Parts: sequence; C-alpha cells; structure tokens
Amino acid sequence: MRLHKAVMLPLALLIVSLAGPSARADGINVAVVDISHIFKNHSRFKSTADSIKANIKSFEQEMTQRRAALTEKGQKLDQFNQGTPQFKALEAELAQQAAAMKLEADRKRRDVLELEAKAYYDTYQEVQRAIATVAAKYNIALVLRYNSQPIDPNDRADVLRGVNQAIIYHNKLDITSQVMQALGINPNVSQVNGPAAR
Repeated sequence: MRLHKAVMLPLALLIVSLAGPSARADGINVAVVDISHIFKNHSRFKSTADSIKANIKSFEQEMTQRRAALTEKGQKLDQFNQGTPQFKALEAELAQQAAAMKLEADRKRRDVLELEAKAYYDTYQEVQRAIATVAAKYNIALVLRYNSQPIDPNDRADVLRGVNQAIIYHNKLDITSQVMQALGINPNVSQVNGPAAR
C-alpha cells in the first residue's frame, strides 16, 4: 500500500503540472489582425503619405531645374581659359552651388524620412488603441499580426513572405474588420493601392 501511495503522489503532481494554466476550461481568446490591410485603407495615413509624395515630387522637379541651370552655367567655363581668375571664380561658384544643392537634398531626404516615420508611428499607435478596444470588448487576450493576402506562387518574394509569416492557419479569428470599424474605416470598401506597413 505504501508503494502505491509513493507512485500515485508523483504521478498526480505530474498530471497537475502538465495541465497548467493553458488547460483551463475557458482557454485563452486569441485573434489575428491584418495591419497592412488597415494601413492600405486608412484615409488619414493615405492622405499624409500622398502629401509627402507630392512634396517629394515638387522638390525633385525644383532640383532638376536647378541642376539644369547649374549645368548651363557650367558650360560658360568653356569661355575662359583654365587657370584664369574668371575661370577659377566661376568654378568655385559652381562648386559652392553644387555643394549647397547636395546639402539641401540631404536635409530634405532626412525631413521626408522623419515625416514618413511619424506618419507610420502615429497611425500605428492609433491602430494599436483600436485593437486594444476591440480586444477588450471581445475578451481577447492575445492578438497576432498576419497578412491576409494570398501568396502569389509566381513571385519569389511573395512566396518567401508567405513561408516566413508567423500565422500559418486560423479559423475565423480575424478581427481586422472590427478594428477598421473602430478606426472609422468602412471594412467593406477596400482600397488596395498605397503604402502599407510591414
């Protein structure tokens, strides 16, 4: 009898330890959300991204015109003999203008990257708050990111994206529509063009 108790107690402890908290009757509610789809359909984000693109295009056009003017001015070097004071003065002026343009382009690039990062960050924070609201409403303890787009078997990069995604399968756990509604986005009107978060 003593041997029976000695075997049963460790066996019972093992069963209890294996059951653990994940074996509760109510379980843990889990959901998935397609962040890329939300970003593609987020009107304020798209508006900001479009504004940034227009700003870049305008700046590039301005820089193209300035480069053309600088090139035209550079052709005047041929009018002077190399080494003359006029040649050296014009050469120095052209170099100074080219350096100033490069500096301005570098600053603009940095500014654009900061604006773009801020747009992504602000939108992502808003999306996170909406996810938290939906998760609280439906008593969801864990929300995982996934991509709902089907994999294009003819596109190597897309196949690799699909192979490397964390969510392999889910059965009606997608809360993307509910999150979009919480953000004031109509989930039935899908806009597929534009930048997306990855």
